[in-house]
Amino acid sequence: MAPEEGEGVGGASYDVTLPRGEELVIGPQARKGDRPPGALCAEDSQVSGCERRRLRRKKKMNEVATLNTTRFTMRSLREADTAALFPTFADEQQNLYMSRAHFTSEAELWGWLADPDWNGRTWIAEDSEGAVLGRFVAMPAHEDGVQEIGYVTVMHRQGEGIARECMEALVKHLLHEGARKLIAEVDVDNEPSIKLLERLGFTREAHLREHETTHIGLRDLYLYGLLSSEFS
Repeated sequence: MAPEEGEGVGGASYDVTLPRGEELVIGPQARKGDRPPGALCAEDSQVSGCERRRLRRKKKMNEVATLNTTRFTMRSLREADTAALFPTFADEQQNLYMSRAHFTSEAELWGWLADPDWNGRTWIAEDSEGAVLGRFVAMPAHEDGVQEIGYVTVMHRQGEGIARECMEALVKHLLHEGARKLIAEVDVDNEPSIKLLERLGFTREAHLREHETTHIGLRDLYLYGLLSSEFS
């Protein structure tokens, strides 16, 4: 998770808009360039079964409920978001506590953001003018009912309470979906993210010593957890 103080609006309410069902295109319209955005091609002569499965996985990854906080909208990822996210993901200091080094091109970043083999979900936060503010994620953890969460706020908007407000909405949404527990792993030196998690009610459950080797070396991590019964 990228550093941010996490100050902001507490107790923000949010609304949920369920995603639309996928559209299946058959016949001549299924050719590349003629398909509606996000549609799946069902013409066997055009797309292999393996490719169709990959597209379905990717579409499933991108399908998220739209969340509305007091100030922001959290929606599904779009390729056009890459340009707004790139300056932050390309900055060495902003990526200090990520598991990998900074990105060197928008193409590299988009390939990582849209990886069809990643089993998580991504929400992109934007303000009322449509400016991209950050990336918020949730992914299945070690067993059903447990989700791991994370975030990155764009560096020129940090300090505005974006992470606090959007993470609170995401936590509420995941628990409403039926998660019994949320977890987060954070570098022991990432004080802004540690403060944010504790303000959201997470409990430090473990100190994982020499747990992960990243681009800055062998790192200790804290494991934080929040039970559904603890969130109010």
